[in-house]
Amino acid sequence: MDYRQTAEALVADDLATSAAEVHGALTGMLCTPQLPSDWQRIVLGEIPLPGSALPTLIEHLREWTEAQLRSEEFSFEPLLPPEEAPLSERVEALAGWCRGFLDGLLAAGVRDVGALRGEAGEFMHDLQSIGEAEPPQAPTEEDERAYAELVEYLRAGVGHVYEECRRTVKASP
Repeated sequence: MDYRQTAEALVADDLATSAAEVHGALTGMLCTPQLPSDWQRIVLGEIPLPGSALPTLIEHLREWTEAQLRSEEFSFEPLLPPEEAPLSERVEALAGWCRGFLDGLLAAGVRDVGALRGEAGEFMHDLQSIGEAEPPQAPTEEDERAYAELVEYLRAGVGHVYEECRRTVKASP
């Protein structure tokens, strides 16, 4: 999936949410065993314009994300601006992705994200802080490395949350 294409489709429909936030919310919902029936409205925040290409694009995004989460190699990648984008844009998108992920989990019925056990629980605590991240004023190479490490941590953390949500359901009577 392409971040810019998704962002442009959202702008074309006058939707105020970012592509990263949409993907974060969708990913959060997909980590749970049951995707809400009104998931598109939840992810987009409102109904797209008639004749919009957005529903098809969002459906492709769902299929792409679900395939990544379910793959044995866990090839998950958050939908974020490309590396050539300014670091400030990437940090803002990363923070939005994290907020969207939390919102998606809540929308799918995970009422207490802090109650997730083990690494998933630790990740959820960290995710709230990452969701409040501010872009650096004068980015350095160290900032670039820190961003790359956060994205990698995000990838791994999503895997832990996905597994914990699935494990919890399997353990329920």
